[in-house]
Amino acid sequence: MILTEVYFQDRYVSRAIEFSPDKLLVCVNDDENFYMIDRVKKVISHKVRWHNLTGCPNSFNFEAFKLPGFNLKTFPFVLLRDDYGLKIFNIVTRRLI
Repeated sequence: MILTEVYFQDRYVSRAIEFSPDKLLVCVNDDENFYMIDRVKKVISHKVRWHNLTGCPNSFNFEAFKLPGFNLKTFPFVLLRDDYGLKIFNIVTRRLI
């Protein structure tokens, strides 16, 4: 996948997964949010906040993985990870479980 568009000026994208053709879920260094990018419309379509645990410093070491059996229509779940734990994210409803 070649990404020639610029969505985050002067920022480092640490991880990205393509969950649908031309639709990405992106982790950015030094940012506690995940971003959903629509490459056809050339926009950041949604921002998902991680919500760190109370008393924990911000974790900026994020990763995202499609769960085995991922299917946008029947099983739209992605595993999100940081230094403190794991969360399941529903790509369709854009909600953390």
